[in-house]
Amino acid sequence: MKIKHILILFAALGVAVISCGACPQNKSAKAKCIKVATQRRGINARRKTKRRLKRRPCRRRIKKAARKQQPSKAKGPSFSNMVNSEDKKYVEARLKSSLSAENVDRLMALVDDYNGAAAPYLTADFSKSGIPAYDVGKITEAQSKKPMHYPNTNCRITTYLLLKDDMKVSENIEEKVELLFMDKEALSRASLLNEKETADFNRLFSRVKTDGSKDPAHQGKIMEKFLSQMTFPDKASMVSVVLHDNLDGNYLFIGHVGVLVKDGNGYLFVEKISFEEPYQAIRFQNKEACYDYLKNKYKDYTDPNVAPPFIMENNRYVG
Repeated sequence: MKIKHILILFAALGVAVISCGACPQNKSAKAKCIKVATQRRGINARRKTKRRLKRRPCRRRIKKAARKQQPSKAKGPSFSNMVNSEDKKYVEARLKSSLSAENVDRLMALVDDYNGAAAPYLTADFSKSGIPAYDVGKITEAQSKKPMHYPNTNCRITTYLLLKDDMKVSENIEEKVELLFMDKEALSRASLLNEKETADFNRLFSRVKTDGSKDPAHQGKIMEKFLSQMTFPDKASMVSVVLHDNLDGNYLFIGHVGVLVKDGNGYLFVEKISFEEPYQAIRFQNKEACYDYLKNKYKDYTDPNVAPPFIMENNRYVG
């Protein structure tokens, strides 16, 4: 009897175990089974979601790394006063690849002469960013205490010294030098130009008769006609800021100017800011950046009665 009872008990347990794998026929038990299954599906779904969320940061990191590998945006211009020897040699090499080596050497002598006294106040070099600011008062004071071999020059004298052997100025141009009185004084105190070169300088930078139009594009055409009488270098450009003046009639004249040469995939612009202010070499990624720099320099030069300043590259109006 005991063995028989034991066999019956095992049979009952087997049925109970088999029935656990399926929903029971009893309604309440069946509902309970469905509830358990639903909870299991919810748990599995949450586990899958967590796994996806864990993977997402990795994808974001991959996208971020990919963005870092993309080319960076265009950099702004970099400035140098050519105080340190490395920058000076760099500028000298770029200029000599496009212009007369003798004229470049003459310019570098002027740069050294100016920087000899002003160097403590000239902080611009190509390794730094941002537009430099200069304390002209301290520079002038320093120069007064240290003898200089040359008088200070300006943008027009610097530009002509670099370009004079690689360009031709028409002899048919009348010399109108009313606005060049400071240039003439500086040239008279230095043996920088001979008689013919002085005459060419006066003709190149003569003021140009114009009308009262306030449209810079219209005035640009008049300046194009005037400068087309010159033959400019093949490997360098004269980039100038032209001003409209109506104090004693309407005239155009070159208020600021510098020399632009190729510099690898970009361009190098060399200027003397003014008689008192220093020499600058500026590296640009393209010509348009140079134009924008010059237009911004003269953005506050406004007069409602005349055309705003505009930019010329050689004999071409560029905006």
